[in-house]
Amino acid sequence: MKAPLLVAGLGAAGSVCRYGVSVAIQRMFNTKMPIGTFVVNVVGSLLIGAAMSYFAQRGALDSRARIAVTVGFLGGFTTYSSFSFETWVLFEEKLYARAAVNVLATVVSCFAACALGVLAVRKLG
Repeated sequence: MKAPLLVAGLGAAGSVCRYGVSVAIQRMFNTKMPIGTFVVNVVGSLLIGAAMSYFAQRGALDSRARIAVTVGFLGGFTTYSSFSFETWVLFEEKLYARAAVNVLATVVSCFAACALGVLAVRKLG
């Protein structure tokens, strides 16, 4: 099967899992805090770390398997997992300042972009 089809199929599965896990966690804790999303992001980050480590140590069955799991399933489950792994690579390469800048810049910029999007839509009515 072609890599784009694997990514699409597993991306859909990851998205469905994200929805299910997030809703279940949110119901379990019954809070206004987005704990479901928080849990999904933490679990996705754990899974991409484990997957990439596994593939690095043992080798993926082929590059399509690695791409299908990481870009497909985990990309659908949470894009935060990619951000986490890329930051880990910077940290592992002892590029601590770059890792810190990546974390700070990503969190602040994404929050600001979200706020800008909300405010723009409200302004445009």
